[in-house]
Amino acid sequence: MMVVTSPLLLMSQNIQQQLRTADALASNHHYDSALKLYENIYKSDQRNLSAILGIKKCLIGLQNYDQLIQFLEDALKAQPERSPLFIDLGEAYFLIDNRDKAFNVWTSHLDRNNKDIGVYRLLAMAMIRQRLYDDAIEVYLKAIKN
Repeated sequence: MMVVTSPLLLMSQNIQQQLRTADALASNHHYDSALKLYENIYKSDQRNLSAILGIKKCLIGLQNYDQLIQFLEDALKAQPERSPLFIDLGEAYFLIDNRDKAFNVWTSHLDRNNKDIGVYRLLAMAMIRQRLYDDAIEVYLKAIKN
């Protein structure tokens, strides 16, 4: 019996296998190795959310915030409709102690998407992660008003 597989199916299986390997490496704090795999996946598919999140996790784990900011800015150029990337970019600026830039990114994105309740939720959650509890409450209050 002859089994015929398409190249697209093989590539998809390869990407899934690479993602599982990268996830395992990142979970064990082998960020350098995991980052290389995530970047390879991202190069082949810039819309792969798992690769994007993996790169973000690794760069945070490596405390390479400048590279994280550059990566997120580049990803946003390719996918400006992805709200979580704006929230992540603001969070990355906050991680390098650039509070003003973080809030500028967050505020401008919220202003452009003030009817999307999901943006309020994502932003408040990011603020909570950074222990900006009063600011998160303000975001929730704005969401209620809108």
